[in-house]
Amino acid sequence: EQHRIDHTSHCARVVENMFKLIRLILVAGALAAGGVGLTHHNQSTGYTREAFGDGWSDTDGDGCNRRNDILARDLTAKKTQGCRIIGGTLKDPYSGKTIRFSIEDPQAVQIDHIVALSWAWQHGADQWSARKRERFANDPTNLLAVDGPTNMEKSDAGPDEWLPANNRCAYVKQFNKIVDKYRLDSQPFDC
Repeated sequence: EQHRIDHTSHCARVVENMFKLIRLILVAGALAAGGVGLTHHNQSTGYTREAFGDGWSDTDGDGCNRRNDILARDLTAKKTQGCRIIGGTLKDPYSGKTIRFSIEDPQAVQIDHIVALSWAWQHGADQWSARKRERFANDPTNLLAVDGPTNMEKSDAGPDEWLPANNRCAYVKQFNKIVDKYRLDSQPFDC
């Protein structure tokens, strides 16, 4: 059990570091192109993934971590080992693609925070208790199983910087609901 938790925390840190690297590459490319496509975040100091807990928690007490709960909810034709999802099919809500998920290629399907943790930090989550941040990071209403590369493209952007190819209005409405639910500092976005 401890090995699985350590592995999950390690994976979460690897994914977070990949997002940071991709953001740096995109910024460097935009700067090289004279600033084309460059957006500026109000980067609050102190943001780390760990401020929102140690990866995927078992917040509902069912013995399964939240990542597996979301995969179980969003995949079809699931294959399981206990509560661990080891295979299945995703109809990606962002790209519209059908994606086969397996433990051999776990990054093909990633769990997206609709309101990204970094975005939330920049809009008020830096003032929350650690417990509230962990609840936010594991809130199933803020989590979707999605195409891995699309999730990496989205990174920590809000709807003013990124929208999915499919279901744009549904995405924006859910984003606004989460912002409202957690009373984050932002005006509603239009779809």
